[in-house]
Amino acid sequence: MIVVRAPFRVSFLGGGSDLPYFYREHGGAVLSTAINRHMFLTGREMYNKDQSLLKYSRTEAVSHFSQIQHPIFREVFRMYELKGLDIGVSSDIPAGSGLGSSSSFTVALLALVDKMKRLGLSRMEIAELACHIEIDKLGETIGKQDQFASAFGGMNLLTFGRSGSVTVEPCLLGTGELEWLSKTLYLVEADGIGRAAGEMLGQVQDHVRQNKSAFQATQDLADLAIQGFRQIRIGGIQVLPELLNEAWRLKKLATPEILMSSATDVMEAGMSDGATAAKLLGAGGGGFVLFVVEPLEQSRFIRAMREYTVLKIGPDLSGVSVIYEEEEK
Repeated sequence: MIVVRAPFRVSFLGGGSDLPYFYREHGGAVLSTAINRHMFLTGREMYNKDQSLLKYSRTEAVSHFSQIQHPIFREVFRMYELKGLDIGVSSDIPAGSGLGSSSSFTVALLALVDKMKRLGLSRMEIAELACHIEIDKLGETIGKQDQFASAFGGMNLLTFGRSGSVTVEPCLLGTGELEWLSKTLYLVEADGIGRAAGEMLGQVQDHVRQNKSAFQATQDLADLAIQGFRQIRIGGIQVLPELLNEAWRLKKLATPEILMSSATDVMEAGMSDGATAAKLLGAGGGGFVLFVVEPLEQSRFIRAMREYTVLKIGPDLSGVSVIYEEEEK
């Protein structure tokens, strides 16, 4: 039995510039951190080598990859000609949360297969393969930040070249800065878990292509990610609230208004009751809002958010990891 864990992420700055339609023309950049909420996969060899058992929100028993209904499972099984595996899935947070759960699943599955089949994949190779599967093979209208954030862990500046290349530059935070993040970051569920990321990002993509101010805002978000990375290196992580509030101003310009409505009331309530910064995660349409709340204001903030689901989070530094491996008998 092998257990693999892959973190979700929160995007601080630059979201939207990691989509192919944008970075292929202009490049892109995102500043994000992996968080201590995870996707878990367990895997073992089946006694019957001709069948596989896949357990997620449903259960599939198959004898060939072509029978698999789950598209990511099917593509990975096809890619590596897998059979005779028993794989189970568990998650800290449901899909559609704006935290990159689908890509965390893909990264975790690839890491599990890598371990079980001794493929020797690096974190970079796992992230690139996850992007290839989700974007190129399955045609999902999603970006590249989630896969790299989950594979590498930590807080990183991700830079997207026009060729599709991705550069990962760690934001090396001190112990005190990591503690500050762990003490101040909250997620609040805006209006139920949202729709699939591809559906919403497709709307954002059309909006940016048709609206000059939305396009410029997306470019400004990418520039802000690079500037914010530099500012944090110079001034420390405490400059983050100011950067997040600027990112929220730009995101409102880059995102269709219909996708923002569910979060606006939550954000305004949090900002008026103790939070120093707020940002909608994902493309909108539900999911979570990220808040920065200093310790002295947290009791007030939590009271104000009592009608919503509130999660306290911190950074994950490990990235995708094998957390349990049973010794061979």
